[in-house]
Amino acid sequence: MHTTWRWVNREEIDDKRWNGVVHFAPNAMPYAYTWYLDAVAMEWEGLIAGDYEAVFPVPFRQKWGISYAYQPPFTQQLGMYSQQGSQVIDIEGALLLLVERFPLVEIQLNSGNSVPDYFNAKPRPNFELALNAPYDTLEAKYSGNLKRSLRKADKFAIHTTQSISPETFTSFYLKHMRSKNLSIDPTTKHTMHRLIYKAQSYGLGSIIGAYLNDDLIAANFFLSGPMRIINLMPVSSPKGKEVNAMHVIMNQCVIKNADQMKYLDFEGSALDGVARFYKGFGAERKEYSFIQHEALPFPFSILRKISKRK
Repeated sequence: MHTTWRWVNREEIDDKRWNGVVHFAPNAMPYAYTWYLDAVAMEWEGLIAGDYEAVFPVPFRQKWGISYAYQPPFTQQLGMYSQQGSQVIDIEGALLLLVERFPLVEIQLNSGNSVPDYFNAKPRPNFELALNAPYDTLEAKYSGNLKRSLRKADKFAIHTTQSISPETFTSFYLKHMRSKNLSIDPTTKHTMHRLIYKAQSYGLGSIIGAYLNDDLIAANFFLSGPMRIINLMPVSSPKGKEVNAMHVIMNQCVIKNADQMKYLDFEGSALDGVARFYKGFGAERKEYSFIQHEALPFPFSILRKISKRK
C-alpha cells in the first residue's frame, strides 16, 4: 500500500496521538514514546504517515555543521510503528525521505520492520524470552550452565532489593561501565537521570540491586513496555561478576513477571559470551535491522574516514 509520509517538527507532534500509535502497535516498544525520545535525544523530529497511521521517530544532531540521523543511547530499536503493521504501511517512503534529508544516517529499525533490499540493511541480534508460563515451566528450560551459576550464587548471602535511588544506581553504573564503554560521556549521567525518573513517574521502570553484605555488587534498570520488560542498564562490579549477581537479578525478574503475556527483552548481543548468557534463560534470537547511509560531500567524507580510523 502506498503511504504518504511527511516531516513533522517535535513541537508540532500531537503527543497523545503519537504515543497511542506506538502503544497499540503490534511491535510496540517504549523507546518510541515522545517522553522517552525527549529524555535520550537533544533533538528529534518525526515522520508521520497519513493521519497518524504510522510514526517514525528521527533523532538527529550536528557535527562539522552537518546534521545526521543517529541512534541515541539506551535506545535499541526505533523505526516505524503502526497499528496496521508493516505489511500494510509502506516503510520505503519514510526511508527515502530520511536519506534525502540527511547525508549521514546510522539508525536501527525494529524487528517488526521489513526493509527493501537496496537499503542494504544489516541484521543485528536480539534475544527475547516469552514469559507466558509459570516460573517452574520457564525455569525448567534454563540451560545447565545457568542452573549451575544460580546454585553457585546461592552459596553467597546475596540479597536483592528495589529500594535503590536513581542517583545511587547511576553512580554505580558509571563507575563500572566507563572503562569498557567509550560511548559514555559526561552527558550520560543526566540522560540516565531524566530517563529513569520519567519512566518511574509513569510506573514503567524499576531498579533491582544485588547486595553482598552491605556492598552493592550488581544492579539493573528494567524498562516496561506494553508487551515487554527490557533489560536496559545491567551493570556488575568485579565482585558481582565473580559471584554471578546478574544471574540472580535476571532470575528475580523472571520470577516477578512469570505467567504474563509479555517478553523479557534482553537487548542483544552480538558478543558470544553475552548471547550465551541470554540464551541460557531460554530466550530466542530475533533480528532487527541496522541502516547506514553515507553521502557526505567533500571534504566531510574525508574527515569521516579519518574519524572512523581513530
